[in-house]
Amino acid sequence: MIRELGLKFPKMFISFSFFPLVLDKALYFDEKGDHADEMETSLMLYLKPELVLSRDRWGDGKDRKYKIDAFMGRAQVVANQ
Repeated sequence: MIRELGLKFPKMFISFSFFPLVLDKALYFDEKGDHADEMETSLMLYLKPELVLSRDRWGDGKDRKYKIDAFMGRAQVVANQ
């Protein structure tokens, strides 16, 4: 997907980092989480705090189901015939 975005938007800098694999988050953070968890939010508050919503605009913290099957691990493989 990153490669496809780079081709579609050649003037845009696109980067991908998977930093959670670098350390054991449990050593530094109280809450176990995933996207927009304590670690990601702390990093964003440090790097670019204006991009983080104020507490009064936070959601309830419940996960939302993906609408795209492939994101849920239900990708359908279609054979070329």
